[in-house]
Amino acid sequence: MSEVCGKQWLERLEETRYSDDIVRDCLVSVTKAKKLPRLDQSLVAQLLHQIISNVSDRWLSSPYSGTITLEACSFLDPDIFVLSFSSLLLELRGNSRLKFLLSLMENMFQQNMFKQLLICECLKPQAKMIWTKLCTVIASLPNHFANKLQNLESLSVFHHEKFFELLGLDMVLCIDFLVSKVMQGTDVNTELLSKFIGQFCLIGKAANLFRGLLPAMVYHSHSNFVWRRILHKSFLNIPDRCTEPVLLYLFQHSPKHCLYAIIGDLALKHEKAKFTIQHKLLLVKHFKSPNVVENIFSYLSALDDGESSEIVHETLQKLLEVWKSKTAIKQTSYEQHRHISTAILVCVRCLGRIDEKHMDSLLQDLMTGMKNHLDSPDTQVRTLGMLVGQKVTEALQLPVKDDAKLEFDYPKNKETETLMEVLKSVPEPTEAFFTQQLQIYSDIKSQFVKPTNQKTLTTFSATKAVFKEIVAVKNLRLDDPPGGGNETDEPNEEEIQDSDDDDEFDAYPMPKETPFSKIAKPMYIRDCMDGLINNDSREKMEIYLGSLIQLIETDVTATKEVAAELCKILLNIQNNYALDEFSDTRRNAMALLAAINPEPVAEYLTGEFYSEHYSLQQRIDMLDVIVMASGRLSAISNRNLKSEQHVPQIAESRPEHDVSKALPWQQVVADRIESKTRRFGKARRPAPEVGPNRFGPVAGAFFYPLMAGYDKRVRTLDLLGTDTIVLGRLLYTLGTILYSCAGTTVSEAMCASLLDFLTSLRSHTEPFIRRACVYCVSMVTASAPQLTDRLGEAALEARAWLCGVISSDEDEQTRALAANTLTMMDLKAREELRLANNVT
Repeated sequence: MSEVCGKQWLERLEETRYSDDIVRDCLVSVTKAKKLPRLDQSLVAQLLHQIISNVSDRWLSSPYSGTITLEACSFLDPDIFVLSFSSLLLELRGNSRLKFLLSLMENMFQQNMFKQLLICECLKPQAKMIWTKLCTVIASLPNHFANKLQNLESLSVFHHEKFFELLGLDMVLCIDFLVSKVMQGTDVNTELLSKFIGQFCLIGKAANLFRGLLPAMVYHSHSNFVWRRILHKSFLNIPDRCTEPVLLYLFQHSPKHCLYAIIGDLALKHEKAKFTIQHKLLLVKHFKSPNVVENIFSYLSALDDGESSEIVHETLQKLLEVWKSKTAIKQTSYEQHRHISTAILVCVRCLGRIDEKHMDSLLQDLMTGMKNHLDSPDTQVRTLGMLVGQKVTEALQLPVKDDAKLEFDYPKNKETETLMEVLKSVPEPTEAFFTQQLQIYSDIKSQFVKPTNQKTLTTFSATKAVFKEIVAVKNLRLDDPPGGGNETDEPNEEEIQDSDDDDEFDAYPMPKETPFSKIAKPMYIRDCMDGLINNDSREKMEIYLGSLIQLIETDVTATKEVAAELCKILLNIQNNYALDEFSDTRRNAMALLAAINPEPVAEYLTGEFYSEHYSLQQRIDMLDVIVMASGRLSAISNRNLKSEQHVPQIAESRPEHDVSKALPWQQVVADRIESKTRRFGKARRPAPEVGPNRFGPVAGAFFYPLMAGYDKRVRTLDLLGTDTIVLGRLLYTLGTILYSCAGTTVSEAMCASLLDFLTSLRSHTEPFIRRACVYCVSMVTASAPQLTDRLGEAALEARAWLCGVISSDEDEQTRALAANTLTMMDLKAREELRLANNVT
């Protein structure tokens, strides 16, 4: 079609106001033309543009309009079609014209128009100047159609997920065609393919694009060298701004040991890719799954033999430099630090043996990092330090004896088990695995084949089928009317023969056999104290310590007299015989003593807390005892200790079946009926027995002395310096004490004192301390009788600090706790204001 002919058709269409017959004749003349040059194709595109914009709705709905228009569009080059009709999409108005254009473009893309576009530009680049515009236009088509139609259900191909999956499948077909051309000796250019991959990943569609593309790349790169070379060239030409999202998805979702075949020596030839792999994915970002780290080091280990070992050693050095930094431990989140620790473990596994020339620097960084980790007050951080230190020293293969190897007694939990899993080597994929990848690609490709019209099961019929299956399992008959059957529910003969229920008979309690011992149990509390002081044998210590709590609860009067002295003995006693229950029994006994005689025990514990003669563990034990004692004294349920006037009764040793203890037969029958009866509805639970808060009058003896000496520095304690773990536990203890005396007359003054105490510690560099401060603020919120009235200025200042923590704190857990505390504070303040307005 010449330029003159095109202008004549436009004039005729305008004169006849785009009548149906003239439009049909115009399109027929276009379809009869031969291969058109690009200039004439632009005229045809302009002609189609005007026809779709001005033709009547009757012609658009005719059965032949779509077919003839689609045939006319097939004469256009793919780039001209995309640019022309995408501009038409932005100008069109009216639902019928938009749906006609949608159907037209869907058919073109389903006929692999995108593949034809890639093939044309890869073999003979004609539109290189508009590649960037092409990428932008194609990437924005789903959004334009969604904005125009406002109905996502009508979008089949141009759905924002399916569209990019279809483009990924077209890329596979394009690469297959290019492989055949390369094998025939034809040169190809993959720059446009690289631009499309980068652009689609940059707008967040990597998951949809690689859904079908990645399995095909894994399969073909394993078995086809030409496929591998084309992929290497394609990923090498990806623009710098798109490198990170592409590599991020590949390293997250690629199967292990397959990335090198897909991207080749990209880390050696592309500086941005090397920076992304070695720095951003390892030191800046963090991932819950270790798949990214394992893919990174399996890829780095597969590089050229001359470069691989050096790059892996260089990466390990960078990881240890960040891992050892005290600032990084404090400022980064635990998730980020766990990610770095996982990377170190995987790197050590991939190296196998560390070169001697790197040994000294790695060992020095490791020792510094272990010290900084063990000094941290966070238990999780200390566990990471112990685990990484132990495994890296094993990899260094230092010349030490077997009994001198570094071993830590770190806790065994799900976290450490996950870290230990990454030390296990991952086997190479088998041929069956690659065949499975090809099957995955085929399954995804089959989803874009138009399904035939088949009668499907409705929701009602499916629900009814499921219901019938469930009823059949229960051996019920749906067809019989209720009560219409003549059958009766008769028990089986086996059930009639034995109707006794063995579960109704109570088991006879067998007395526990106590091991024979030459050492007798102590009968009095002072005898027990003497035995604990002597501490001359394991058996004696075990018996005396095991009898201690029973003696304390039995003779409260005698225990009250020696409570402070016995607490001193228990605090200073050592576990010389490695008894299993030593620590728990010791703490529980001290908490009982503090509950029996609070004031002298509290005076002793709080006075000795800042003494220089105790270790950090002993100070932490003191705080634990105070917390346990406050819980016992302030318990709501009436589970208080026996009063001093109570005389313990010694139970007679009678067997359980003694006739004198037998219950009346009516009660036995009633109990059995009650146990066999099913009741529907909520059972009424008896209200808990309420007792006075015995902790209120003595709370000040525990609370104020602990705050008095926090800024004192003694030889074995520096709370504001290195001993941050004790400072954090101190803050948690103060918050718990405050919550235990909530509702008492002393809680208001203690709330004000605690908020004032926190002022100098809220900006601490340790996240553990900041979390403890947030906890104390939450306890003030829960315990204060009037938050807005009597604690107005202090509460507003604490609220402003919480807002700052939420917006700027580096630690994720601290931000989450601050958000919860702020919500609780606002709810309580709103409730207090509502009650105040109701009163007035």
